[in-house]
Amino acid sequence: MSVGKVFHPGITSNHTDDSPYSWSFPPYHPSSEKYENTKTCRGPDGELHANLLCPVDVVDVPEGTLPDKQSTEQAIQLLEKMKTSASPFFLAVGYHKPHIPFRYPKEFQKLYPLENITLAPDSEVPDGLPPVAYNPWMDIRQREDVQALNISVPYGPIPVDFQRKIRQSYFASVSYLDTQVGHLLSALDDLQLANSTIVAFTSDHGRQSMDLVELVSLFPTLAGLAGLQVPPRCPVPSFHVELCREGKNLLKHFRFRDLEEDPYLPGNPRELIAYSQYPRPADFPQWNSDKPSLKDIKIMGYSIRTIDYRYTVWVGFNPDEFLANFSDIHAGELYFVDSDPLQDHNMYNDSQGGDLFQLLMP
Repeated sequence: MSVGKVFHPGITSNHTDDSPYSWSFPPYHPSSEKYENTKTCRGPDGELHANLLCPVDVVDVPEGTLPDKQSTEQAIQLLEKMKTSASPFFLAVGYHKPHIPFRYPKEFQKLYPLENITLAPDSEVPDGLPPVAYNPWMDIRQREDVQALNISVPYGPIPVDFQRKIRQSYFASVSYLDTQVGHLLSALDDLQLANSTIVAFTSDHGRQSMDLVELVSLFPTLAGLAGLQVPPRCPVPSFHVELCREGKNLLKHFRFRDLEEDPYLPGNPRELIAYSQYPRPADFPQWNSDKPSLKDIKIMGYSIRTIDYRYTVWVGFNPDEFLANFSDIHAGELYFVDSDPLQDHNMYNDSQGGDLFQLLMP
């Protein structure tokens, strides 16, 4: 069963949330999510706006509710049904917050007085950052309250007072989400399902662990924890295979965390590598840099993250063939995270970066 924002909306899930292949029932989407980016934010002028910062009085918004509240209610209803059926189940619940826009019940804003909000520790553009790597946050710039600031493109800084307001609303959105998760876990307890249910809490980015893990490992790990057969690794290419995995089964990571021989302990570099990639339409920031359409992708950034460093190379990419050209290097980044934990100093040009990347990614 699928509830809420489990997949990113749109072509990433073939506009179907991968249904019916991944789900026994049609995926549920809250009816109020269509208002997320509309003019529902009451501004100082008393008018409604499509803002980045959007604390609301829930009774005043369309339908008198918010998407994540609806998703929690639907998820609890499904848990109640599964309790009576006594059948094994998999329930995915996807929440919108704390993604932008920061549209949340206004009472959560009171938890974070503006005078107590600090600024981000490193708001400056990192030294030696190649232009292709910079995200000009065009999605944020489209919001009415941000447009009113008239910030220069692409590197213009956000005014300090507005930075504090952004962080205040982000923290408030997190607390709102925390409340929704709490309601869901309380229902699991009330229905006496908690002791027989595996709960995985994750996100599409961010850190809740100092260990290096990848989202592709979530599927084989849950399969292993549930006592199911873990599918084989995917061959290359894998289009002809109905079911396979790309990530690792991290079962050993859970069961033997305190044993000295555990290969997943932090500080033991074996297998602690995470890969990621991100597309760009051009070498310099432009209007669609953060969300290019497939046909517009000209460059792809590939990253390796270990306990010691993050290494990225930006290379030419053919969107028709889905092929990267690693001999066509546009730019690179190398950060040594022990001495530079915030990754502010790019050492790529001092390290013969291209040769290092070929060594690490044969």
